Amino acid sequence: PTLWSYLDYPVVFLDVGQGDCIHIQTPKGKNILIDGGGNSRKNVGKETLEPYLLSRGVKTIDFALATHLHMDHFQGLVELAQEMPIKQLGVYEANHAREEEISNQLSGERKQKHLPEIQYLKEGDRIQIEDDIWIEVLAPPRKSQDIYEALVKDDSDENEACLVLNVHYQGLEILVTGDMGMEGEQELLENAVDVEADILKIGHHGSKYSTSEEFLKAVDPNLAVISVGANYFGHPSDRVIELLGKFDIMVNRTDLDGAVIVKKIRSNSAQIIYGNGDLQWPIVLHKKQ
Repeated sequence: PTLWSYLDYPVVFLDVGQGDCIHIQTPKGKNILIDGGGNSRKNVGKETLEPYLLSRGVKTIDFALATHLHMDHFQGLVELAQEMPIKQLGVYEANHAREEEISNQLSGERKQKHLPEIQYLKEGDRIQIEDDIWIEVLAPPRKSQDIYEALVKDDSDENEACLVLNVHYQGLEILVTGDMGMEGEQELLENAVDVEADILKIGHHGSKYSTSEEFLKAVDPNLAVISVGANYFGHPSDRVIELLGKFDIMVNRTDLDGAVIVKKIRSNSAQIIYGNGDLQWPIVLHKKQ
């Protein structure tokens, strides 16, 4: 059998169990992570992320983004920071009030001195990575200091404090919604935000409280990726799976398929393969004006 590896794949939705993690690698060798998974029973950063990244020759993360600071999105980044340098960390600007807490988490027991530079993000920001590769922040918008303080005290409201990102990679668009629910989706639509994308990272691991029919129509993806592992929450919900089937959207689940890998991005198509390397098929990209 052909020896298979992760080399030369621009986008990988990693299997981190019940959590989210996307790795983006650019032609010039920059490495971006969006979320990092996290688990109370396992050191995901050391046991999953580091071996995977080293297998791809990655020794430094140029930019990590945390959609929000819940364990299954942020803890893996904290753990990875103990093992390899992360140059910059992007979080929603409401978290400015907890900068000391975030820095203490990142420094860990080793009290590392070379911590990521924290970037505070909001709607309208654009992270330019290379000429034809950038990330747009679609939400949340800038809010008042009072609201920020309330969000920091109660970090359970993903609608209010979860970054929504549109990744642009040489014509491919990936919409990353973290754990945003239907209320947040509705706000995006009411604000006339362009959410159309080729790949949709399904919100909140396929929770029944995310992915409305109206939102799915607006995104109009050719592929939906559900980052999910063994859980007690009923993720992904039957409603979401049935809805994706209704619209004939291809679905990949990291719990069933392993990593979901984007390969060979062209002007009008991209190849998708499973983590075992066996299956692959093209998706047609939206032609944006």
